[in-house]
Amino acid sequence: MNSQPGWYPDPQIQGIQRYWNGLQWSDATRPTPMPVSPVVTHKKSVAASNIKAVVIIGLIVVATLIVAAVVNDALNPRQAEQQQQQQAISTRDDLQSDQTILDASTYDEITQRDFEMILKDVSAQSGRRIILYGSIRQFDSATGPDRFLADVGTSALGVGNFESAHLIGNSATLKPFVKDDRVKMHVVVDGEYSYTSTADFKLTVPQFQVGIIELAE
Repeated sequence: MNSQPGWYPDPQIQGIQRYWNGLQWSDATRPTPMPVSPVVTHKKSVAASNIKAVVIIGLIVVATLIVAAVVNDALNPRQAEQQQQQQAISTRDDLQSDQTILDASTYDEITQRDFEMILKDVSAQSGRRIILYGSIRQFDSATGPDRFLADVGTSALGVGNFESAHLIGNSATLKPFVKDDRVKMHVVVDGEYSYTSTADFKLTVPQFQVGIIELAE
């Protein structure tokens, strides 16, 4: 063995180091030192654990925000519909207190083109009094006793009256009417109404307040 003097594993006894003096083994021995893990490795492990914890917390926060957004989107349409209904009821009550609401002479007979112009900007036409004809499409427990959905237009014969509309009125006035009735209505333009259909579709239609309603001849 031509190694430099120093401590080397004992060739005969495991776990012992023996001193080599450069020429031969001496009688000096010592236990083989245990390996010491570098402190740097520990720091890296701690740093890696911290990063992992931050990533997990971040993912939890993102998931929570997504769930909250989904729930909020599901609730908002319902809340918006309730607010619209309350506003429509308030408008109806104001109109019903006006005696001219029952005066047929205060309503205009309009052409289909006039009607199309109104539909282009319903909100701008709010308060206008017109005469419409149509067929009641839905009038049940889902709509309630003071509102219904109808396909409306300006034709007294019912030709081309295909515009879906939401109509609000006094429940006592509307009580005699049912689904599929063909009606003539004196109405007040009242903006638009957005609702979720039974098929879960979001729809927006023109809304009218009913002043006078009768079966079409």
